[in-house]
Amino acid sequence: MASNVYTVVVVILLRPAAAVDAQRIKHLQRIRKTYDSAYERWLPHITLIPPFRLGRATQEESTDSMLPGWFVKKLDNLRRDLEYACGKHSKHHLSLTELGSFRLRAYENIHLRPNKETASQLFDLQHDIRRASVPHVPKEFQENRAWKPHVSLGQAYTPQDQTAIRTEAMRDCALGQGGIEIAVDQVEIMYKPTKYRGGYTVYQGVPIAT
Repeated sequence: MASNVYTVVVVILLRPAAAVDAQRIKHLQRIRKTYDSAYERWLPHITLIPPFRLGRATQEESTDSMLPGWFVKKLDNLRRDLEYACGKHSKHHLSLTELGSFRLRAYENIHLRPNKETASQLFDLQHDIRRASVPHVPKEFQENRAWKPHVSLGQAYTPQDQTAIRTEAMRDCALGQGGIEIAVDQVEIMYKPTKYRGGYTVYQGVPIAT
């Protein structure tokens, strides 16, 4: 019988703009494999809509996709509204050239951030996607805090960890030489059964119109 609670998230997966960027993403993944506890659960990504849960009090037979019909309907309704939002935007490139961090209770999250010159289109896209998602995200999961796009590198539990992650990122992701340039040409709806400890699955990609 299928799960009756799922976690859903909307992201941009990292697609290299050129061969050199593909190589730098491989280096990013090597850093994540060492320092990021979420390495097995996530492909490298930028979160547009943070994880939220969709559930139902009663279970029903699964569809051919192995997902229950009520959940497929909810995802398709979300996709329809995201298609409308994405249709108002253009494909573009985004440069991940900066290092950032934020403090959580037990560690410092070290991440890559886009530079301001290439991020303005991304902020506009996320704004419209967030508005389009409001009818589909339960109120307890809706956030009003400022959105800060980033790609996680790992968790630094000590000053030594932080230095190591930053040093490797500067060197291997070539942050002083253009960083990682990605193609922003679609967004992804991803999901997993909430109780499942493994990774998220892509439901469908939503193309950016032009």
